[in-house]
Amino acid sequence: MIERLIGIDFGTSSTAIKVKTYEDGKPMDAENAVHYVSFDGKYILPTLVYQTNAGDCLIGYNAQNPSVKGSLHQNFKLDLVSTDDGLKKRAVQYTEMFFQYMYKVYNEQRNQFATCDTETTFISYPVKWPEELQALMRKIAADAGFVNVQGLDEASAAIHTVMVQDRERLVLGGDDYANILMIDMGAGTTDLVLCEYSPYEEKHIRFLSTWPQAGTGSFFGGREIDYWLCGYVKGYLAECGLKNLDNFEEKNLDKSKTWKETNVSPTFENKDGVVKYCGFADAIVSMLDIDEEFPPLTKDGFEDILADCLTQFAKLINDCLAAANFDPAQLDYVILTGGHSQWYFTDEILSGKTVKFGEVTLPKIMADDKRIIKLKRPQETVALGLVFHRISIHWEDRPSVKVTGILNILAGRYIKKFGVDLMADSTALKRLEAAAKNAVTDIEKDGRAEIAVPYISATRSGPLNLKEIITKEELSEYIEQYSRPEPISDPEPEKPVTPKIPDDKSFCGYCGKPNPKNSKFCGYCGKDIEKAAEINSYISNTKPRPNIAGTGNLIKTFGGFAYYRGIQPFSGTFYVYDNKTSFKASALNMLGAAGASHDILMADIVSAQRHKAMGFIESCVKISTLQGKEYVYSVGLYNKENINEIIDLISTYKGG
Repeated sequence: MIERLIGIDFGTSSTAIKVKTYEDGKPMDAENAVHYVSFDGKYILPTLVYQTNAGDCLIGYNAQNPSVKGSLHQNFKLDLVSTDDGLKKRAVQYTEMFFQYMYKVYNEQRNQFATCDTETTFISYPVKWPEELQALMRKIAADAGFVNVQGLDEASAAIHTVMVQDRERLVLGGDDYANILMIDMGAGTTDLVLCEYSPYEEKHIRFLSTWPQAGTGSFFGGREIDYWLCGYVKGYLAECGLKNLDNFEEKNLDKSKTWKETNVSPTFENKDGVVKYCGFADAIVSMLDIDEEFPPLTKDGFEDILADCLTQFAKLINDCLAAANFDPAQLDYVILTGGHSQWYFTDEILSGKTVKFGEVTLPKIMADDKRIIKLKRPQETVALGLVFHRISIHWEDRPSVKVTGILNILAGRYIKKFGVDLMADSTALKRLEAAAKNAVTDIEKDGRAEIAVPYISATRSGPLNLKEIITKEELSEYIEQYSRPEPISDPEPEKPVTPKIPDDKSFCGYCGKPNPKNSKFCGYCGKDIEKAAEINSYISNTKPRPNIAGTGNLIKTFGGFAYYRGIQPFSGTFYVYDNKTSFKASALNMLGAAGASHDILMADIVSAQRHKAMGFIESCVKISTLQGKEYVYSVGLYNKENINEIIDLISTYKGG
């Protein structure tokens, strides 16, 4: 069967319709090849409705420069969520007119696309829209003429586009999931969605937070910048002596947007860029024979004009994460969509290069700004995802949760029996993964699996074989024990901090920033740095301490990306420091050394219980829950002195 997918991304300022054809569920052309409905030769249609005084209706480009009197309606998508019944009713009417026009144009062009047996229409909407509004949009599209209308949230569509077009950038790094912040920067609003992407699970995306919420008064849409820039031009024209400037912004907003997109934004990609010209302003002063040069607009001047506006961006990000009580250190990727996302300052604020509009601390993004994913034409990201929806995304190069569970069970048993780490042998690991995948099939079919891998390793005594039985109950218990907890909905209130002067104030142990003035509080995050300095004194040996081994996950509990003199964070790798000497190896290789030579081993609950099962740890006791994840101390085989003191320090330090 040949199916045509029609994807409609209905935006505040512009709308796009993409088309892709599938045969028996597979793309008929290249996987990322897409066609589009053309509006006056363009792939984007302005979301505008113009009603003439004679009762006619002009849509899109026809509404931009009408030759007859009437009224222009724009941004009506925003009024669909209005609590004002009158505004909402009119917004529905304009939306219906708009969709009727889109279907008319599509129907005129439908023969230009590949012949199909059936059509399915996907329409996008924000994640936070209520079901009744989603249903209304599907009905409007169906009433206009589109068939088999279904809906898809914008975040899911955007992530699917990334997985099809730029998949190599979204790497799970050995985990079963990735935490993603999607920022849709449209003309009317900037909408944020924090989600967990799990390709192995039946439902790939789990939403943790959407922002802004109703009533927050924070929008940061592209139109706000258009107004500010229009005001700059208005000030220049007033200096030139023009008097009739009433409603100047409303009359010239689209011209300001064009100036922004073609001149201002590209110029400021260069850090020393200066905007020296404004086309529509020059046209006005030329007609009036005014010889007053346009005042150059520098990047600093631009940021001064927009300071109040730009501070909203950092606040939106921090508020979105805080609403989910989400640890910023756990954020893996940011996906930017919408035409407004092309500004230079988005990357600078997200990566921490610019902090004057508010500090956004995202350790993984700051360490690697390639984790900010922005496609070449971000305004198309959602529309593309709607028609890519049929393309299955496979992760054959990454083990599933069940395969990972079997690997860990087998590796643990093998170390206990023979003292050999199969995970450290790449050849053995490949054979073990193949056996684990087959075992999953056997367990699902028979409830148990017999796993036999001959000559998987060897010692001086000769070759070693692997022969084990794993039951469905054992595997289920393992997965259940180590499953991720639900996100915490209500953040714990911060405990009051008593200002004290710590011994070591050269840097802040919470955020890792330098403290050159030896202040009592950090100038970046505002926290009392005494406890961080005290913990650091233990780690760096300025005070007597037990040895400590730490994982990347552990270090996040010690203040995110901060670099301590005793331990450095590195995801998936143990860094063990003993006075001035250090060494590193794979996590599994380090288990023996860490368990035997260190007094306590800090790790997340999953790792710690696995270490206990392997016999390297006597006990495993939970001390706190942070950002929905349990953290523990594990008492080692030797030297248990000072354990309570260390636990108290850590608990106090994180408010746990």
